[in-house]
Amino acid sequence: MQSDRRAEMKLLPVITGLVLLFIIAILVRVNLYSIDPLPENVSEDIFSAERALNYLNKVIPDQQPHPVDSDANDQAGRSIIQILRSLGYSPKKQDTRVCRDSSRGFVRCVRVQNIIVHIPGTEKDNGILLSAHYDSVPAGPGGSDAGAAVGTLLEVARLLKRTPQPRNPIVLLFNEGEEFGLFGARAFMEGHHLAKTLKLAINVEARGSQGQSVMFETGEDSGWLVDAYAKSSPAPLTSSLFYEVYKFLPNDTDLTIFKSHGLQGLNFAHAEQLPHYHTPLDNLKNLDKGSLQHHGDNVWGVLHAIKDTDLNQVATGNRVYTDILGKYVISWPETWSVWFVLLLWGAFILIGLSLYRRRYWRGGDLIKGALAQPLLIFVCGVFVWLVQEAVQLFGAHHQPWFANDLTMRYAVWSIAVAGSLWALRLLVGRAQAFGLILGYTLVWLIFASAVSATYPGLSFLFILPVVISLLVLGVHSAIFKNSKEVSHAVSALIISAGAAIVFLPVVYVLEIMIGFSLSVSLGVVLAFCLVTLSPLLVGTPPNRSRIFSKTRLTFSHIVLGLFTVGVGNLLWTSFQSSYSEWSPQPLNIQYMQNDNNSEVLIGHHGSLIPAPLSSALPELKLSKSLPWTGRQYFAAPIEAENLQKPIVELKPNAKSEETQTEEKTFSLSIKSSAEELSDIVVYIPTDSRLKNIISLDGEFNYAGESSRYGDYYQYHCRGRDCRDLELSLKFEGIISSKHPILVAEYRQGLPESTQELAKLRGITATQIHSGDQSIVITEVKIDASSQ
Repeated sequence: MQSDRRAEMKLLPVITGLVLLFIIAILVRVNLYSIDPLPENVSEDIFSAERALNYLNKVIPDQQPHPVDSDANDQAGRSIIQILRSLGYSPKKQDTRVCRDSSRGFVRCVRVQNIIVHIPGTEKDNGILLSAHYDSVPAGPGGSDAGAAVGTLLEVARLLKRTPQPRNPIVLLFNEGEEFGLFGARAFMEGHHLAKTLKLAINVEARGSQGQSVMFETGEDSGWLVDAYAKSSPAPLTSSLFYEVYKFLPNDTDLTIFKSHGLQGLNFAHAEQLPHYHTPLDNLKNLDKGSLQHHGDNVWGVLHAIKDTDLNQVATGNRVYTDILGKYVISWPETWSVWFVLLLWGAFILIGLSLYRRRYWRGGDLIKGALAQPLLIFVCGVFVWLVQEAVQLFGAHHQPWFANDLTMRYAVWSIAVAGSLWALRLLVGRAQAFGLILGYTLVWLIFASAVSATYPGLSFLFILPVVISLLVLGVHSAIFKNSKEVSHAVSALIISAGAAIVFLPVVYVLEIMIGFSLSVSLGVVLAFCLVTLSPLLVGTPPNRSRIFSKTRLTFSHIVLGLFTVGVGNLLWTSFQSSYSEWSPQPLNIQYMQNDNNSEVLIGHHGSLIPAPLSSALPELKLSKSLPWTGRQYFAAPIEAENLQKPIVELKPNAKSEETQTEEKTFSLSIKSSAEELSDIVVYIPTDSRLKNIISLDGEFNYAGESSRYGDYYQYHCRGRDCRDLELSLKFEGIISSKHPILVAEYRQGLPESTQELAKLRGITATQIHSGDQSIVITEVKIDASSQ
């Protein structure tokens, strides 16, 4: 009986630690839910999500896609102008063509119409730019991306009319063409006189239809802006880690352009319910009003805080920062991180020696604690990777968790915790608790030292847990004169709670931003949190103990129970439908017609083809039907619609002095009469020795460049303005390519006969990005005699 009671006392800290982590995990997740929106009848001096949504309903009342340079986007722009005029402003339009010349063998050109409001300040320079793009992708109406931003700026514009003239000029920019390649922001910064007066930019974006407004990116020397945001936001959600990670992602927003022109800035976005991103489900019905309210609170809060600030007197430099459960923000200058680490090394040595002299730890204990962290990184990484592989194997799909992310989370977390407990129990044995704490704190300190010198934005992730650990150890050393088991457990639990508050938000953000396709990254971050359980496992008995009245429980039962929960959720995730009406599969349908045949293209390699579509198209199989891309589509022959082709003419320029050189020049004329014209793309073989392309927009060089489109260079024009295209192609010498030049005319939507196929897609699949399209390909061969 006495033995059972001692065993019970040994297991109690473990159970307490697990319960504590579970509670903190719930609190952290709840903190990421969107805030409550304010109604229309709230005070007119306060931002109201309902008022912002009312504006947005006027901008896109029909909930239809409105891509750049389309009739639908013209109407959206006119509505924005009408709203601004009703608020007492005199908006101006910037109507221009702009091109993006890449070093990867492609050029994009488009006409954009930016809408600009200039609010003069009592001073002329140091302007503040508020930016939102009002175009959507062709597949969806853009209720969140970036309708939420448009609604936010319109409500902020209303609030500005109720305040005195600001010290600093304010520019509201509703730009067009962001979805095609940040063209509106580029046109404004490169061609508008107001751009030269700006000091900073605040941009609003979205990557989903729900979630809190996250401040995820800053410009250089924007540390003071972070402080202004932290003080003004009622629910700050941010971290310098976000920006450090964002730098490595192939994503850009308009703030990328503003930063390239030297502006300081802040970037806000909500990013939950990612399956709605760039689909028809990104509509106003699904837009979370709480997300809209949070954007407004953040943008209006920081603008109100800085609009009368002397921007010549603000501090320079960047900051390390993170919010704590959305209540407040901890921050410090980046350069301080190295000094903090040096101080922490000193504190670690002093506290460690103090505890060692009192025999609170032995050298072997510290080694075990230090080994515990890399051990858990390995164990969690491997176990979570196995979960991912098993779900994909049993589910026979590359993303079976797409519509079942909650059960996938339970599977990943439960098995990671079970594997960690099992590994730690084998390692720690009967080590002394404080030696283990010092050991994993030492590893955290090493990580802090490394990232402070290389990626200082990440340094808080390790500095804060080290501070918590050393504070707890220091207090214990000062208060307790003798080693007492209860103090060990309490100390370990406090450190575990602190580490969870720091690390678990990162796990959730990784889930939201990248899903479970890189589950290993989730496991690695979890390992930094779970290592804090090691001191609670010291001396955990293998024998049974009576706990919770008549229930008999062992350590093995705890681990086995967690594994069972994990495996159960793994199997549930695997055998459920991968997609649902709320989280549908992205699946475009394209009709392709060239000189030889016509095909219907569905999805791509990895897509799940709905049964009705497979039945309707029995010849469906993977094929590389589009010669300029290596991507495989599920393709099937279909009766040609005989869509009217654009009129394409290629002829050599009149012979002149160029016959004395190695260069040959051809004129390419393309005239389209398609009503639903979306894009005209010219693909020129890379082995044709193309030197440059000249259009009304300028001269674009291709010579010597590799191409992101494999065997073809690309000239891409989007929108109505591409109906009548005149290009001059200059080649270096004799054109030896065996492949013709390809002119692809993209039309939004499908021909009449294939529209029935779109209905067979069902409610668990939807179009995305460019959406359903018709592609008419014309081959243009260069007459050898003309050379």
